[in-house]
Amino acid sequence: MAQQPETDELIVKLSKPQPIGAPYNNKEGKPDPDDLRTHVKEHQHCFVDFEAEPGKGITQLNSRLSPGNFNWSNDEKVLEFTGDTIRLNGYYCKVHAKINLETMKGEGFLEPVADP
Repeated sequence: MAQQPETDELIVKLSKPQPIGAPYNNKEGKPDPDDLRTHVKEHQHCFVDFEAEPGKGITQLNSRLSPGNFNWSNDEKVLEFTGDTIRLNGYYCKVHAKINLETMKGEGFLEPVADP
């Protein structure tokens, strides 16, 4: 397994813990916890919005979730996970996130990983 070279600027910015969002809203633009639950439980993935530099756009990542790599709070109002390895700008990384389903906000970061 080869080590990957230094990551690019975006990955460096996203590797710091920061506020995130989850784009699961109903037609009125309000948080839709059931939609997020369906994506996780039935489709085993979760979209996460990072905004490393406020006002300069969002990086939306689709993180696949293997069984056992995500946890719900007892009332299923908080989702915490480490996603499967994804590729961003040619580099491998994992999304770490904790999302409050009532607000669709939380905290997350990217973890650069070695080439699988």
